[in-house]
Amino acid sequence: MVKHARIYGLGIVMGLLLFEVSLRILSPVLGPPLTSWNTMQDAKLYKLESLDPMTIPDIFVLGNSTALIGVNPSVVSSANPDLRVFNFAMNGSDSLSMVRLVTDEIIPKYKPKDLILFFSQGSFRGYPDFSNHIYELAQPRNSQKNLVSKVISESNLYRYRNMIRDPMVLNSLVRSVRFFSANQGIVARWASDLDDSGYSLFEISDTQIAEGWDGTPHQVVESSEIVLPAGTIADLEYLKSFVNSRNISITLATVPTTSYDPTYRLTVERLARLFGFRFIQGNDAASLGEFFQDPVHLNSRGVEIFSKWLADRI
Repeated sequence: MVKHARIYGLGIVMGLLLFEVSLRILSPVLGPPLTSWNTMQDAKLYKLESLDPMTIPDIFVLGNSTALIGVNPSVVSSANPDLRVFNFAMNGSDSLSMVRLVTDEIIPKYKPKDLILFFSQGSFRGYPDFSNHIYELAQPRNSQKNLVSKVISESNLYRYRNMIRDPMVLNSLVRSVRFFSANQGIVARWASDLDDSGYSLFEISDTQIAEGWDGTPHQVVESSEIVLPAGTIADLEYLKSFVNSRNISITLATVPTTSYDPTYRLTVERLARLFGFRFIQGNDAASLGEFFQDPVHLNSRGVEIFSKWLADRI
């Protein structure tokens, strides 16, 4: 019985070693590992790692799809050559995911001078009806590892654990043979669709819609009825404590929308005021439907206008 257990144990070890060696051999074909289930995040990190250290931007833009589409760093830099911007906005981002990304990756690795966090109506976390939620904040990575943890974290079995479970791995191998290219991994392919400032190389729609507001500045009246989102407050408290000893400027901003929502505008402004962050009312940049491809996303003309508008205010 003991002998059989040893044989099985040895077989498992040898199988794992064979798998590890195979992944080592295949890693140039698979490309960078999928470390999270957010492929866009991994692709943008990979794009940053591939840049010359002397060209790393010092301003990072974060937010959800409104900023992902709406802020074109190339247009910003054309309007103001002194600005080097990287667009790290991603679909579905909220305050927690932005703060985690900033504290886990961007600040430790790239030491930016400025961070601009764009909030849309869907970026807030934890209004009163979620008051019983336990807010899980981003935590700094523990750099102290024991030998076993270090060996595991450095193994390709661990680094490629997500890709092993992803059916796209087989597709990557097939593509590498088909195109005679060793850069067909899913992360590398996504990164190839981004320019050096993290912006998509795909054309932005020029479709226009009918909705919109007139863009006339409104006098926003302070209201005690506006309740700030508890989860977002917790996230920003952590961010402020994280950058407290670092020379990093934080800006909170709204985004252009086709509707005028005083509660949304005032909520972001109040959050900025609460933590002493800069504030940009991006909601004033564009308002007419001719600048939008749908009620929340700018079209090609709107992107141009908003990016130039932003360059004047950073």
